[in-house]
Amino acid sequence: MKEIAQIRLENARTLAEQAGGTTQFAARVDREPTQMSRIMGANPTKNIGSRMARHIESCFNKPSGWMDYDHDTRIDTNAHSSNHQAEQWAQDLALLASPRSEKALQHIAEAAREGRLTEDDLLLLERIAKRIAATPPTNKPSPQNKRHERLKKKLENDDSPTDT
Repeated sequence: MKEIAQIRLENARTLAEQAGGTTQFAARVDREPTQMSRIMGANPTKNIGSRMARHIESCFNKPSGWMDYDHDTRIDTNAHSSNHQAEQWAQDLALLASPRSEKALQHIAEAAREGRLTEDDLLLLERIAKRIAATPPTNKPSPQNKRHERLKKKLENDDSPTDT
């Protein structure tokens, strides 16, 4: 597993490449190119600290914690199938999600990425997922189905919370 310093270095180099080089990267983060060379040059003499990582994220419109996440595209072959499945589920959710539920899912994903999900949070998410999975799909009208249909229509129309 990579150290945080290595992950931040690789991410900074990726952003610098996208920005057009170290000089453009330095200008974008409002720092001198020599300072950036010390933290991300060929032989860096300093690590990128938390404050600098958050500053870089802000300057590149990245979510907080983005610099701390390994975005390497090389995937361990053992983890590939489960990662691929998780990505597929995420894409499916994104296609089905209303803006309101998409925002909730985004908050959960950010909290997970930043390590802010507690054991209680995970237990609650597992209970919600199990409850949803245990609810069989049905085509027969029922009061609960009608309520869900009304809620679904309301979310499609205005995406605002409802009183149920």
